[in-house]
Amino acid sequence: MGEQYGFSDLEQLRSELIKVSLTHVTTLERYITDNQDGFCHLLATSSKDSLASTSTCVSSLVKAGRWKELTLRPTQGGIAAQEKPLSHEARAAHLATFTARTAGKLISKNNSAKLGIDNPFSLSFVVEGVLDCIDAVEQYEGATQHLKKINTEIAPLLAGYLSRGYLAVDFATLPVEKQGERRSKPGAISIWPYPPSAYLTQLVYRVVERCALETTEIKRHVQSWSRSEVLKQIALITAKSRSADPLQLAYAIILSVVTIPDEDTTPEDKEIFSHALALFFQSQKEDGTWPASSPMFHYADVGSAYSFEYEVLAQLLACAPLRDELLLYLPQLRRSVANLKNTLYDLSPSNPGKQIAWASGHHPQLRGAESWSTASVYQFAFALERLVAEAIRRSVFRELKVIYQGSPKASKKPAADDDGSLLAPGFLDADLNDPAAAKPQSLIKSLATRFVYPIAKVADSVGKGRKLPGSTPMSAILYGPPGTSKTELAKIVSSYLNWPLLSVDPSYVVKEGIDNVQPMANRLFDMLLAVEQIVVLLDEFDEMGRDRAGNDNILSRFITTAMLPKLAEINKERKIVFLLATNYLTGFDAAFRRGGRFDMQLQVMQPNLASKLVADTANVSEGWGKTLSTALGLFTKAAEKKAIEERINDFTFLETRKVVQEIQSALDAKVPKARLKAIIDAAWKVCTLEKANDTGFRRGDQGAQTDGNASNGNRTESVNYRETWRSTCKKERLEIRLPS
Repeated sequence: MGEQYGFSDLEQLRSELIKVSLTHVTTLERYITDNQDGFCHLLATSSKDSLASTSTCVSSLVKAGRWKELTLRPTQGGIAAQEKPLSHEARAAHLATFTARTAGKLISKNNSAKLGIDNPFSLSFVVEGVLDCIDAVEQYEGATQHLKKINTEIAPLLAGYLSRGYLAVDFATLPVEKQGERRSKPGAISIWPYPPSAYLTQLVYRVVERCALETTEIKRHVQSWSRSEVLKQIALITAKSRSADPLQLAYAIILSVVTIPDEDTTPEDKEIFSHALALFFQSQKEDGTWPASSPMFHYADVGSAYSFEYEVLAQLLACAPLRDELLLYLPQLRRSVANLKNTLYDLSPSNPGKQIAWASGHHPQLRGAESWSTASVYQFAFALERLVAEAIRRSVFRELKVIYQGSPKASKKPAADDDGSLLAPGFLDADLNDPAAAKPQSLIKSLATRFVYPIAKVADSVGKGRKLPGSTPMSAILYGPPGTSKTELAKIVSSYLNWPLLSVDPSYVVKEGIDNVQPMANRLFDMLLAVEQIVVLLDEFDEMGRDRAGNDNILSRFITTAMLPKLAEINKERKIVFLLATNYLTGFDAAFRRGGRFDMQLQVMQPNLASKLVADTANVSEGWGKTLSTALGLFTKAAEKKAIEERINDFTFLETRKVVQEIQSALDAKVPKARLKAIIDAAWKVCTLEKANDTGFRRGDQGAQTDGNASNGNRTESVNYRETWRSTCKKERLEIRLPS
C-alpha cells in the first residue's frame, strides 16, 4: 500500500519520474509540424498537423508548466531557419506566434478522423487545446476571438450533447425513430454504432465543466449513467467476463466522483468507488499495463480507437477527489513507470536518451511512436510525480509526528493596493527599528511586503514542480525576546501561502541518543530537502545553533556542523519556506547570520502601544483598547502620562492581557489613580524587557557584564549581572536584514 511506502522508496520513485520528465520538451518538439502550426501524429507525417495529437501535446506541456521551454525558430518554406541562438525576447515572440498559429488551426476545425462535423471527440479536443494555449500565452493574437467562439458556440454545443444526447449530423435527415436509435443517451456520449464510452463522456464533461456549463441537469444525467457503468464493470470484472473493461471502469469512476458533491456522497457511495478503484488496479498485469479496452469508435483510415492506459492514468491522477485514495496504489503505479523503460522509442540514436517517445500499440501497421501517446506518458509522469510529492510531504509529517493540516492549496494573492496591512488583520503590530530606515517601521507590513507577498505571487509554481525564483526570498530568522509571537508569525505565513506548517523542535534529533545526533540531524535535513510546498519552523533550536567557539557542548557542535551545509542546499533547492525562531540572535554561530544563509533577519518585538489601544476591533476581541484608554485618561500631566504609556508599550501580548485584567478590576473598584499607577509599575518591573537575558551567557560572551565585586574583573554567571532583554534587543537591531 502507498501509505506504507518509506521515505526512501518515495524519493527513488520521484527520482525515476523526474528522469522521465527531463525529455518532455525536447521530445515533443520533434513532433511540431514543418509549418509550426501544431503537432503531427507521427514523425513520418510532419507536414500535417493532427487535431487530437496537437491538443494532447499542448495540454501535456501546458499542464506541466513547460510550454515556455519550447525552442522555436522562424521558418523559411516550412523549414526552421538555422541561425545563431535567439535572444529571450525573440524566443518569446516566436513562441507567441506558434501559440497563435496552433490555436488558430485548432479553432478552425470541427471534424477529425472522418467522424463527422461537430462530433464530440473533435470539438472537445479543439476546446481543450485552445484553452490550454490561452493559459500558456494569454495575450496571443486572436485569443479573445477564440475564447468567444468557445463560449458562445462550441462549449454550449457540447453541453447539449450531455443534456440531450449526441446525434451525428449525417443522421439528421433520417426518420425520427431511426434518429432515436443513433442518438446517444443523455449523460453518456457514444458514436454510433458503438456503445456509450466513459472515455468520450469524461472528455466532453471535463471540457464542459472547464467552461462552467455543467448544469445540475447535466450532472444528474452523467452521475446516473456513470454510476450504473461503475456497477456494471464491477460485476463484469468480478465475474472475470471477457466483456469486462477496466479502463472504461476508471473513466466511469472519475465521472462518478466529480459529479456528486461531497455532502451528497453516502458511505455506501464511498465504499463502491473505493472497491471499484481497487478492482481497477487489481486488473493491472504484471508488466504494469492493463487489458485492452473495448473499441470506442472507428477511424476510417487505420481502424478502431481504444483507450490508452497512460492517458487513463493521467486523468485519474488529475482527479482531485481521488487523490487520497490513489496514494494507496503507488506500488501499482510504480509498476507502470517501470514498464516505460521496456517500451520506449529513442528518437535520437546519434544522441541517445535526449528524445524518448512511446507508442500506443493500438495500430501495429503504423510504424513508430505517436505524438499523442508520447504526450500522454509525459502527462502521466508529471501527474504521478506531483502525487509522490504529496506522499513525501505526508511521510515527513508522520516521521516528525506533526499533525498534517492538509494538502497545499492555491496561495492568496495580494491586491495591488495592499500595503501589507491585510496579511494578518488580527495580529497586534510591533515596531521594527530597522537601522536602515529613518523611523520605526511596521513589523507586519515589512514581513508582508518584503517576504510573504513576493513568495505568494509565485508560490503556485512550486506545485508544478518548479523552484521559487532566485530573486524571491524563502528563508528567514525571526528573533526577539520570549513571548513576542514568533511562532504565531510562522502560522500567519503558512496561512497566507496555504502551505502546511511543519514545526520542528530539537527533540527529533536527540530521540535516538547523543551518539546518533549527527545521523538524525542529517536525516531531518534530507527530508527537508526532498519536501516541497511547506513552511518549516525550526523552533527552540537556540542551544543547538550556539557559537562553536567556546562551546564545549558536543550536541551543539554536531547540529551546527550538520545544519550549515544543509541550509545552503535548501536555499539552492528553493521549494519550501524555511524559518528559524530564536530569542537571541547574536548568540548564534556567526555562520548562521552570514549573507546567503537566510534571506531575512527580522527582529520581532512586543506589540506597540498603538496596536494595544485598538485591540478591541472586530479582528481582536481582547477589549484592551477601551480599558487602556480609560486608564490613560486619568493621567492628565503630560510627563506622567508619557511614562505610563512607555510602560504599557513594553508589555508582551500575554503581559498586556494580564495587566489589562488588573487595570479593569481596579477601574471597576474605583481605586485611586496612585493605586492604578502602582499596578502598572509593578507589572512593568517584572516584564520581559526588564528581565535579565537568560539565554545562557558564558565566559567571554559579548554582552555579559562584569561583577563589580570581583577583584580580577572576570565576567560572572550571576543573573544579577546579565544584561536585560531591553539592552540585548537594542544591540540586535543592528542585525536586522530585510530583502530588497
